[in-house]
Amino acid sequence: MGMRTIRLLILSVAFAIMGIVFTGMSVKDKIEAGKPRAELTEMRGEDFKKGVFVEGDINELWDEFAYMEESDKFLGIKYNSRTTAHYYALPLEISFYEDEEPVFVAIRVSKTSDIALAEKMAKESDDFYRYDKEPLGGWSSMSVVGKVTAMTGDIKQYFQEYIDEIGLSPAENACCYVINVGNSGSTTPAGIITGVILAVLGIGGTIFIMVRKVVFGIG
Repeated sequence: MGMRTIRLLILSVAFAIMGIVFTGMSVKDKIEAGKPRAELTEMRGEDFKKGVFVEGDINELWDEFAYMEESDKFLGIKYNSRTTAHYYALPLEISFYEDEEPVFVAIRVSKTSDIALAEKMAKESDDFYRYDKEPLGGWSSMSVVGKVTAMTGDIKQYFQEYIDEIGLSPAENACCYVINVGNSGSTTPAGIITGVILAVLGIGGTIFIMVRKVVFGIG
């Protein structure tokens, strides 16, 4: 089998694997999105798990503790850097009122309007807890629909450091999950189609190459 055929075979197998994995993830998302969304205002820390879709109105938001930055690259040089998402600490209402100390999750916002509202809410909370100053026009709120994902890497580290900095225990007060605001599962059908196309191309290509080699001795 020549090197060109081997490269094509590896590429076809990679396409097949990516397609199957992508299709599986998309189908799982669609199943979760089709279930009734969990009511955010009634959730405790232990109610959060990866893949669940939640909705609700949040009336209090604390500081931004991390942001995500992306850059284009050319010859290893970064340019056109831009911030694509902001992460804020969200105290769960039910734990705050019943247990006296808040348990936090995070929300991830990327739309300009959501970021502006999150900044406003964080400032209102800061003014209240630091200076006992309530907003003149009343407290802001945000309607949230989003998918829950588990924190990993730097985001998890920054989140736990933030919880520690405000005088709470990361082990007890940091529920390391993120609500990805705006992800309602509505794009899942396109994901399934993309995954199926990749899988068909990969499997079809692999079969074609193997048939050429075994049956016709080509390659």
